Amino acid sequence: MIHATPMHEVHQLVLVPLTRNAWRLCDRAVDSHDADSVVAYVELCAGGAYEVAWLSAGFGVETYRSLEQVLRAAFARRSADEDADDVSPPIRLSDRGAALR
Repeated sequence: MIHATPMHEVHQLVLVPLTRNAWRLCDRAVDSHDADSVVAYVELCAGGAYEVAWLSAGFGVETYRSLEQVLRAAFARRSADEDADDVSPPIRLSDRGAALR
């Protein structure tokens, strides 16, 4: 029987305060000396929304209505990134014959 590790034990997301309205979103499951531990930077904007600059599991800037939404999005991104790591790369057309032998 295979026992899967619950995702809450894999991703240990934490908001580290930088200023009153800004945080670093980190994954404590990754060594703090590893740059991959920093998932995003989060800032509370004047209108009450949270702007997130993603640094891992895809880059970009997105806006959310709550910190809960930010954490859910981070969890989904980290989970999707891990799923992509588990997928074997496709066989290149030029190598297909050798792979089938």
